[in-house]
Amino acid sequence: MAYATFDYQYNSVGVEPPTGNQIRSNSAALSTSTLLWIRDSENSGLDASPIWHHVRIDDEIAVQDFDDSTRGVTFKVRGLPVVKVDYTEVPVTPTGIGPAGEPPAQKVRIILLREDAELPPGGLPGDVLVKTSTDDYAVAWVTPGGNVVPSPMVAGCEEWPITWACDTGDAAPELLVAAEDAARSILWAYGGRNIGRCTYTEGYYPPCAQCPGAPYKTASGQWRNGGGAHDCCRILLVRQPVASIEAVTVSGELLDPASYATDGAWLRRNGECWPCGDDCSEPPMVVTYTAGRPLPAFTASAMGEVACEVLYGLQGAACKLPSRAVTVTRQGVTVQLAAADDLASKNRLGLPIADAWLAIVNPGGLQQASRVYSPDLARRGS
Repeated sequence: MAYATFDYQYNSVGVEPPTGNQIRSNSAALSTSTLLWIRDSENSGLDASPIWHHVRIDDEIAVQDFDDSTRGVTFKVRGLPVVKVDYTEVPVTPTGIGPAGEPPAQKVRIILLREDAELPPGGLPGDVLVKTSTDDYAVAWVTPGGNVVPSPMVAGCEEWPITWACDTGDAAPELLVAAEDAARSILWAYGGRNIGRCTYTEGYYPPCAQCPGAPYKTASGQWRNGGGAHDCCRILLVRQPVASIEAVTVSGELLDPASYATDGAWLRRNGECWPCGDDCSEPPMVVTYTAGRPLPAFTASAMGEVACEVLYGLQGAACKLPSRAVTVTRQGVTVQLAAADDLASKNRLGLPIADAWLAIVNPGGLQQASRVYSPDLARRGS
């Protein structure tokens, strides 16, 4: 169990916003409150906002009288925190009250508690932890190069930041999560389906028989024809563009990073060939690497704009006037909109910030990352 403590002034007025170094709630009785409003700065002047901005669902918060530990109220976090001007709103559910009742409106100590992530039992010397799903802390011990190595599998992706462009105070937590997930999927798809960096663990089977290789592009931008014995020292990684190589194992042995290098999306072994693998029972080599294009600087604003429109739809509320409006007659309530097909053909959403983001990451409106095929290569299944 991990915990952190902060000292604040409790004000029981029951309305926001808190001032000074205060904590307030949405009820005059702390034990019936469902929202906590916590000022960024605590009594000592410490800026505690990075903590409150990253509170997680199921974290526990205790508000305890500074001089009397028997007076206090405990809560369970039930929703994502909402960042406001100089304070944070945390949705909570009361779970308990101290033997002597609630704390009075004076100096209090706030205790944030979080369950530690535990390592799974088992494992052998040399085993590594691998993500088994996208859920937090979903990991398992794996023997590198063994037949239990998943192929391929996402080990973790960078977080897409979000700055909400609308008031989310009354929105249900599950709707906020759904809207944020939808915004991420929409921008990822419209962005060409290769934006954002993820870490992958994949097994590879370099061919043992000589066959024509794929054409490839060198780091200097020159295209080369594949094929020949020299190809045994190179493998083409599936996910591109490659940002970094985290680990390479051959027959279960972790290689020294100095023994290999990257050339674009090619992983080259220095001075010798990669082991070939015609036997498909287990991959002779396993590569863990990070690939994908980094997120632009204002991704958080684009995410917030799209997520708010999705949230409006989930709530059954009216969406804001789309930016594809060409003319508006105020009194006559006449709105002329650009054709939706024009936006679709340009891979745009009709939202100004999101469309500016898309113009940067996908100016050509590609539906997916481009690929190069060679007629000299055998087709799969042929």
